[in-house]
Amino acid sequence: MSEFQKRLELNIRESLRFAVGEVQEDAVAHMVAGVNAVLDHPSAPAPEKHVRVYPQELTDDLRDILSMMMWTTGPIAHALRDGGQDIKRKAEEEQAEVMHWLIGLALEHGILWRQKASDRIREIRDALATTESSK
Repeated sequence: MSEFQKRLELNIRESLRFAVGEVQEDAVAHMVAGVNAVLDHPSAPAPEKHVRVYPQELTDDLRDILSMMMWTTGPIAHALRDGGQDIKRKAEEEQAEVMHWLIGLALEHGILWRQKASDRIREIRDALATTESSK
């Protein structure tokens, strides 16, 4: 069961509990099947891309990312490029790509963005080290 289907089923359960005071399993299954049938129908619109909400106020995390200088973002860009990301070699392009990536992490993971970024860079370096050692 996909994450979407789990959330859908939970939402249906809570809606039924609120509306009628109880949850009937056959009603939940019927509603989930109905929604899935609509979503799977050839005339259903394509799913929308996930849009992250950018806050109105500048957060500390976003301030940290947006104030990064090229000498900070350059090594991150090199690591991401080594990991297969297509990043142009101009310093401004590297800075923009890294900031875009980090902002996405901050919007998705909140205060854990640094850890997520570090984990990804560590994965890339570990994979490269494994590749180098097997030669």
